[in-house]
Amino acid sequence: MQQRIGICFSIRGLRFGFKFLTFIFLVSHFLFLKPVHAQTITIDQSIEHQTMRGWEVTARLWEFDKSADRYDGSWAPHIDKIMDALVDDGGINRVRIQVQSGIENPIDYWQQFVTGAIGYEAFKAHFYETFNDNDDPFSMNQDGVHFTSLNDQVETVLLPMKQRLEARGEKLFVTLTFVDFKWTQLRGDIALALHPAEYSELIVESFQHLQNKYGVVPDALEIILEPDNTDHWRGRQIAQAALAVKPRLAAEGFYPRLIGPSTAQARRTMRFFDEMQGTSNIRGLFDTLSYHRYDKNASQVLSAITEAARVNGLETAMLEYTRGSVDHLFDDLLIGEVSAWQQYGVARKIVDGVPSATNSYFLEVTVDGEQAQVALSRRARFLAPVFRVFRMGGVRVRSTSDVTWIRSVAVRNTDDSLALAMRLSRGGRFSVSGLPEGRYRVEATLANQERPTVIEVEVAGKVPLDLEAHDSGVVTVRSLL
Repeated sequence: MQQRIGICFSIRGLRFGFKFLTFIFLVSHFLFLKPVHAQTITIDQSIEHQTMRGWEVTARLWEFDKSADRYDGSWAPHIDKIMDALVDDGGINRVRIQVQSGIENPIDYWQQFVTGAIGYEAFKAHFYETFNDNDDPFSMNQDGVHFTSLNDQVETVLLPMKQRLEARGEKLFVTLTFVDFKWTQLRGDIALALHPAEYSELIVESFQHLQNKYGVVPDALEIILEPDNTDHWRGRQIAQAALAVKPRLAAEGFYPRLIGPSTAQARRTMRFFDEMQGTSNIRGLFDTLSYHRYDKNASQVLSAITEAARVNGLETAMLEYTRGSVDHLFDDLLIGEVSAWQQYGVARKIVDGVPSATNSYFLEVTVDGEQAQVALSRRARFLAPVFRVFRMGGVRVRSTSDVTWIRSVAVRNTDDSLALAMRLSRGGRFSVSGLPEGRYRVEATLANQERPTVIEVEVAGKVPLDLEAHDSGVVTVRSLL
């Protein structure tokens, strides 16, 4: 039986009551359900689009204290709160763990950094300093590679996420990403972009390390992060690396989805992809055509990326934009038809009102002595409602609108629940049609309210669901099984 505030009443075939949650206040001020002959959002489940592959974060907290030039592990006492908020409140179900080229080095600089032997600036100088372990790309010298930084990502972020998602009956999607930026002067004695066999050796060794130590096998391999920010990685090198690494991974029993080119700027994606296609035998090699959004007017090139993916049988993904907003998300879902999406890192720390980093992290942890309050960041507040209702493996179905101030996306999840997310640029009245008969959870996260408003309703027959919101924001509707 529903818990109700005030009265429960029936109108136009709808039975509904207001469900009070501890964080809800003044429900009627923010979201009304009433008969309104209004503009309509229409769902058509017979027309399908992309499959959802997850909402991603990079396994980063506030370990890099750049201003104090030191390692900061003060997240440790609060990690359970952080992970609970990330998975339950944030809806995150996908993680990117990174292998930097500098881990192939006889010296373990990460361990020196963590123990305080060196500061952040000294550690950063060695990020991409790569020394070939030996002259045989098929036999790794174990003293020439150090996985301590990868271990920390797995133990701090990946495993806690995995545990929480499995408790919910869900699976964590893991992407292993190679990073080889040009931003540091120390470069070592080998450029792995120019040596596909040596690149493959390091990647295969990373997969084996993750499996042997943690029982973790990445679901995807992102060949290189932001090749347009590297010295040598271009489309041809990306393709050659993929051609070299895929059969070697398969020989060891690993079959990850391959992702590329993951350019920093979306407008460069097609140039890199065309270069990749110019390499023989590439068709069928990749699974995901990926891009980042660090350029103005990125949305203008999404149609070209979507068409290239469709022609080549690929999915698309937007896999990093630190300033990513809910409007960017809707562009990427509707125009880019992305299967996965990432803002950036897990959490930043705030002490005495001073943040440890810019607002590019999904969570904000306000630390006061031994206590900490964890909250969604300003941007994540509007992203999370969408993430929570669109789950892994769900399929986007058609959702049309004659409401100029509302954009809508609908997904049929693997449990057959139907979810609809709407981005409102202002307040007003509207209707949703095409919802099957049943019970639904409606959640409104609006600009003029501090906390979301949640109600439960029943839809009878084919009667539309009529709503009114008093401000801009995000409204989601999900069927309750």
